Parts: sequence; C-alpha cells; structure tokens
Amino acid sequence: MEPFRVRVPATTSNLGPGFDCFGLALSLHFEVEVRPSATLTLTSTGADVPLDATNLVVTTLRDHLPPGTPLPPLALHLHNRIPLARGLGSSACARIAGLAIAEVLTHGLSRVDRERVCDAACALEGHPDNATPAVHGGFCVGATGRGHERVELDGRRYVVLIPQLEIRTADAREALPKQVRLGEAVFNLQRASLSALRIACAGHLGGALPFEDQLHQRYRLALDARLQRAFARMEQLTEVEGAFLSGSGSTLMALAKAGEEEAARQSCLRVLQEEGLTADAHLLSADNQGLIIERL
Repeated sequence: MEPFRVRVPATTSNLGPGFDCFGLALSLHFEVEVRPSATLTLTSTGADVPLDATNLVVTTLRDHLPPGTPLPPLALHLHNRIPLARGLGSSACARIAGLAIAEVLTHGLSRVDRERVCDAACALEGHPDNATPAVHGGFCVGATGRGHERVELDGRRYVVLIPQLEIRTADAREALPKQVRLGEAVFNLQRASLSALRIACAGHLGGALPFEDQLHQRYRLALDARLQRAFARMEQLTEVEGAFLSGSGSTLMALAKAGEEEAARQSCLRVLQEEGLTADAHLLSADNQGLIIERL
C-alpha cells in the first residue's frame, strides 16, 4: 500500500434558518496521514482524541471494511485542527476520514466513490448538513434520502469565533422543543428558501440573507448566558451584516461588511472577551474542494 493523506474541511451548518439541511465547508481542515505499519498505531497533533481502537476514525474504518476483513496494521497520524464539540463538524470529519480510508483500502486510491462516502457519512451523522459539504465542498443543501445540491462560493472571508466552550451535540439536541408552532415552521421555510436562492445567485453569504431562526438557535444559545449575550451584541456591531450560531455551537459566525473583515473580527472577539469567553477568532473562506485524498 502506498502512503496517502486524507483531508476533510470543517463545516458550519444551519446558517440560521436551514436547520439540518444547510451546510458550508470552511478553509480549516482535519488531515490523516496513512502509512503501512507492523501494528496499528495512532499519533496526533491538535485536538485531544483517543489514540487507540476507540478513535472515531478507526471505528468508522473498521466498520466499513468488507465483511470479515480484519483491520489492517496502519500508522495513522491525525492533524486535528478542528476543535471538538464546537459546532464545526468535527465528528463528521472523523467519520468521513475513516470512510475514505476504507474506500482506498477496498477499491484503491483512484476508485474512491465520493457519493458512497457521502451517503454513508450522512447515515452515520443522521442528517446531511455537515457530511455533504465536508465531502463535496462549497455550500450544500441536503435532504435526507433525496440527495443534495451544491454551489461553489467565491473567496469572501467570514468571521469564525471559536470559544473555549464545549457544547455536546446531544445536549444541544436535548435543548430543542419537541413540538413547534405552524407559524414558526413557516417562518423558517420562508427564510431558508430565500437564503438558498440568494446564495446560489450571489455565490457568497451576504447581508441580504435572512439569518433569523425560530426552530433551534435561541434554545441553543440559552445553554450559556455569556454566549447568548455575546451573540446579541455581535448582531448590533456596525461592521457586521449578519450572524448565526454554527451548528449546535459554541462557534459563532459573523458576516462582515465588505472591506471590514479584520475590524469585524477584532470587534467580535472583544465582545466575547467582555462577556467572559476566551476565544479564537479566524477569517475563513469557503472550501470548494471538500474531501481530498492524495498520495504522500
């Protein structure tokens, strides 16, 4: 087996009203270097993850090899640039990496089927919002069992604020109401439909997008009062055109006015710090490539 590398982008999902169906790949990546070895070994840099057979990359790889195929001895080195439990698709990235490695081992590097990887990742995740853009790149709208549509975006940069605050997806799901009013569902349908068309036409996220949401965002922000206050203040900044919670949180996304990206980054970071949250603040663009598998 030739050594190879798998690279998967982080994703931001929902984008306000597009609950469980909107996703955007970002220029922040999770990488796994794969080499032959006498025994299974794992090493990593970045986010702290298990370095044994319980690692999500390894369990996904093992479960998606052909039936009866033993887990081969491999040396895996993980570059974990995507923080865990922050609403940036870290679990989807790990699962997609495991699926991609299984594809290479089963079919060969030149015969990896991205749709097969995407379908399996969506099934494991339970929804397509993170998995689809992580595999295909760009902005994606997915519907479980009905496929997806994809749009490439331009190089515009978005403010990505990653607090040192973990929010488990299970806790964020539990915070949601079990029933919603008809008016709330219609509210989101209107805004999600309008957003999808405007993104497709403009090729970027912009201030004309209606980021309002009545299904999930306020319930998840309420999990931490500091985050809730910071988000409300961010929306009022003069340098910011719009903002939304990334996935289930705690990452916040902000759209800066053209030419004010750095000013918006600094202002948003200052707001979080004043609310007692330590955070990293990045300017990231869309990743239009998605999953990449290449020889080392």
